[in-house]
Parts: sequence; structure tokens; C-alpha cells
Amino acid sequence: MNFGPNKIRSVAVIGAGASGIITAAALKAEDCFERIVVFERRDTPGGTWNYDANPQPSLPIRPGLLPPAVDKPLEIPDSLPRETTHDTRERYFKTPIYDALTHVLLGCALRLRAFSAALGASAVPGDVLCAAPARSPACRQHHGRRPVPGVFGRSIGEVEAHPSQYPGRVVHSKYFRSASVYRSKKVLVIGNSASGHDITNEVATVARAPVYQSRRHKNRWDGDAPPVGIAWKPVITEYRPENGQILFADGSCLDDDDVDTVIYCTGYRPSFPFWNAAANGRELYDYNDNKLVGNYWHTFFPDYPNLAVVGMPRTLTFRSFEYQAVAIARLWAVRASTPLPTSHEQRRWEKERLEAVRREGTGFHDVGRQGEHGGDMLEYFRKLYEIAGLGTLRGKGRVPPVLSDEVMWALDHLMKYPTPGKGKDGDKAASADAGDEGWVVVDRAEKDWLVTLS
Repeated sequence: MNFGPNKIRSVAVIGAGASGIITAAALKAEDCFERIVVFERRDTPGGTWNYDANPQPSLPIRPGLLPPAVDKPLEIPDSLPRETTHDTRERYFKTPIYDALTHVLLGCALRLRAFSAALGASAVPGDVLCAAPARSPACRQHHGRRPVPGVFGRSIGEVEAHPSQYPGRVVHSKYFRSASVYRSKKVLVIGNSASGHDITNEVATVARAPVYQSRRHKNRWDGDAPPVGIAWKPVITEYRPENGQILFADGSCLDDDDVDTVIYCTGYRPSFPFWNAAANGRELYDYNDNKLVGNYWHTFFPDYPNLAVVGMPRTLTFRSFEYQAVAIARLWAVRASTPLPTSHEQRRWEKERLEAVRREGTGFHDVGRQGEHGGDMLEYFRKLYEIAGLGTLRGKGRVPPVLSDEVMWALDHLMKYPTPGKGKDGDKAASADAGDEGWVVVDRAEKDWLVTLS
């Protein structure tokens, strides 16, 4: 995995969101690459964290379709450098940030350290590629992990017939900005993870009661009964476009006049429209197993040592980006403190990791407080930290941030959405006033940060 002195001269960073920016900064800090080019769809950096007050145009809901079918890649020129005509297709660059969005971990655990990085654009290919995954809205199967035909008990064509016959009735949380537009409306929210929880509670303050919330399972911030003004429903099994009915797994249904709007808060799928699977010999992402294909440590690729992806693991956001970025930069600058394992060992790690998550029923890229084969957050960060090591004596290269006692205590004891009362994991609120932003101090018997980030 040693490229040799000066082997890598130019690096292309795809995306100028949080992960792309810190990657560009880490590469620049090495002071050994001739050119670092950042490619970004928007005219400003920031990615998902840019706020679009008007997210229109609202694209049609396409249940069951995966990003390669929805966010189709552009045609790749036969030769580079080359200028092409401007493409006017929707590239999914409008963000899902809504007015009342909050964060669920304290800033000491989330923040990136201050830096400055010059951003630019070029059509000249680089020697290496570092990618930050874009996200496309996905109306996922409620009772499964992947969207498939018959997602609600009928064919995709029949499911799509519902929003076409009831225009404006079905929307995605990507286009949600404020609950005010749902004043006195009858609303059904699909999902109860982060955005589903936020949007349901916000809409319930202005919509006609009850606001229905369809849940696949109980989340950690759900109590034994729904809050006032909210009614829980199981997963949807069928839409009936002929009469507007919505059927649920328990046999109940909502009639046409029971629901004005359905808001899907079902998350996003990674999208890599810049990846040329035909030219590169394989896909980059497996939508069946929900994982990067042929990856090591959620970041590297043994068959493409000049490719890396930052920001895929579901773990301590922002902090994890920096660990990945510094490790990548140090490796490509041929200054890594610890080399990557052999290609055989990297492939074995992926195989064992996949077997472990299938046994546990967790996501391949879920990196929480406990887990096997790169699924434990401290183990995951430690490996990246060891690859990066220190910078040079002359101050070249970023140093990964430490997980201080302050950060660890905050992760273990401060929560924005604690389990009501005493939850199934033994959490008990010790204080209802841990700051101005509504933080609660909890004594958690089981410390798993992924339940906080879900």
C-alpha cells in the first residue's frame, strides 16, 4: 500500500459538504500534493447543512426505486479534460434542513476544529479520488430494509398511481420546512426516527388532532403511549388509489377524508452518480446489503487503493469525518504511522464484518459503542488514529482530535431526547435542566450512542 515518493500528485474530492471540506483541509495540511480539486454541485460549500428556504421543485415520490434509477449519473466523456454542456436535470442538491432542526449531541462531540481551505473546480482528472456520498430520498419498505416491488403490497405502478391521482397528498420530509403549512390539516407521518420524531411533534402543534404516525418499531424516545395529539399506527400495507384508503398491518385503515397529507420521513440512500460502474468493473454500493462494495474499515478499498469514501459510517458525525480524512491524507502522503493491512486481510475484515451484522441484525456501517469487526466506535476511531499518527516535526499534517474525558462524559450522560421515565435500558433522568437548549443528564446503564443518533 506504499505508493512511493511523489506517486500521488493530484487529488479530486467529490462534494464540498462537511466530510468533503474536512477532507480537503486534511489533504492541504500535508503540503505535499500539487493539486487538490473539490467538485461540488452547488455554488457554495456546506452540503446538507446549507439551508434552502424554498426546496422546490418538489420531485415525484418514486416508491421502491433506488438512487441509480432516480439520481441517474451523467454521461462520462470519452476523454478528459473536456467541457460539456450544462445539464439541467435535478441533481438533488436541495437540502432537507427544516426550520426547527436541532442536534442530539453536544457541540464538544460534534464540532470540527476551525480551518480554512481554498475551494476550486477543474475538469482535469486527479490521481486519486476521495468521495463523500450524496443522498437521494428513498421511500423505503416499511417492513424491510430495502425498497422492492410490491413495497406496500402492490406493484410499483399501482403505488405510484396513488400520488398521481391525489396530487400533493404524498410528500417527502426533504421538502418540509415549517409546520405552519399544515395548520388544521389531517396529517399522517411515516417513520419515527430523527426527522419523523421532530416533524410529528412539530406538526402536532398546529394540525388537526390526532396526527397519525406510522412506526415500524418503537424508538428509544417513545414512551408507553403516544403524546397528546398523536396516534400511533403500524406499517402501511397498501394504498388504494381507487378510493384513497390507506391500510395498515393491523387491519385498520384511514379513509380518504381522514388524511390530507402523507409525509414520508423514511430517510435517504447513498448516491454515487459520478461512479462509472462499467469502466470501473463493479458497482460502488450494494443496495441489498446497504454497504460499500469491497471496502475496508468503512473507508478504504483494497482493489482501488487510490479511492476512499468519507462519511459513510453511522457514528459520531463530524468527529468521524475528521478521523477518516486525516488517515486518508496521511496514507496518500506516504506518512502513515501504521500501514493498512494486506489486501487479503482487508477483504477478510469485510467478510467477517458482514457475517457479524447479519447475525446481529444491524447495519454494516453502524458504528456504535458496542460491536464486532469495526462496529465499536472506540475501536473504529483508534484504528484511524493509529494510521494517521502525528504530523511532521515542522507542523505539516492535521492531528486527529482526541476523545477527551469531557467528550466521553457528554456522550454517556447528556441527551436531547431521553427515554421517558425509566426506559428499557435503565436510563433515568437525573436532571431536567442541563442547559439552555433542553439537554437532560441521564445515568445510562447501556451506553450505545447509535440509539441517540437514530
